[in-house]
Amino acid sequence: MDVSGSVEEARASYIIRDFEKDSFEARKAAMQSIADKMNQELGNDRVILTLTDQYYNMKEVIEKDMTPVTIAKAVMEDLGITPIITMERAVDTIIGIVSYKD
Repeated sequence: MDVSGSVEEARASYIIRDFEKDSFEARKAAMQSIADKMNQELGNDRVILTLTDQYYNMKEVIEKDMTPVTIAKAVMEDLGITPIITMERAVDTIIGIVSYKD
């Protein structure tokens, strides 16, 4: 969270994270609802909410194309490592192959 301001203006930046898309969307909707309520109480549009999506759970991306997992699995097997792959750990598997040390 980052908060800054002056007499004329104030800004607050928040990072909203959630592992589930529906919950993530609900959190964003809650922020919009808060901004709307504040503007209603203040009588005009004094609160401006800008939402910028920057990160998504990689599970959704990997489910559409398992190529990175397939490559990581093959490399691990070539190194004599027995991969244990679940969708919850698919991204960790890819990251693990990059950082693996014997």
